[in-house]
Amino acid sequence: MIEMGCGTLTIPAGALRGRDLSKVTPAQLEALAMGPGAQPAPRSCPPATCRLPKDGHSYHTEGVPNGLESDYSAYLDTLLLDGDVLFWEFEKIRLTLADRTTLLPDFFVVTAEGKAEFHETKGFWREDARAKIKIAAQQFPCFVFKGVKKGKEG
Repeated sequence: MIEMGCGTLTIPAGALRGRDLSKVTPAQLEALAMGPGAQPAPRSCPPATCRLPKDGHSYHTEGVPNGLESDYSAYLDTLLLDGDVLFWEFEKIRLTLADRTTLLPDFFVVTAEGKAEFHETKGFWREDARAKIKIAAQQFPCFVFKGVKKGKEG
């Protein structure tokens, strides 16, 4: 089943099979996610609710970039201005890996060569995050998956 979050698309793997992804527009991706008879996602999001962190952990609020994601979006903007990237979106597409298991990559990027890529930013890569991105790469071979970690130089 397709779940529509606030501005987030959930696309089943079968909907992408046989398509030339270099020619798929953002509007077509949204239509694929909606499926037949579905309603478009609302354009305004309700205020985010937060959970209190415990033991020094922090929680990510969906749709709100953290510091690393903000820095990476600025980097993608420079690539966009240079013409290396045609399009990018933050947390736009949710991939269903299995029942009750999804992956919401940080960035969906279309390169100047027409390649569709997902970029996942992490300050520290935990084993479950590595496993999810590897499973996603196996189930969605039409996309390129990249892990991004901030280095000492920024």
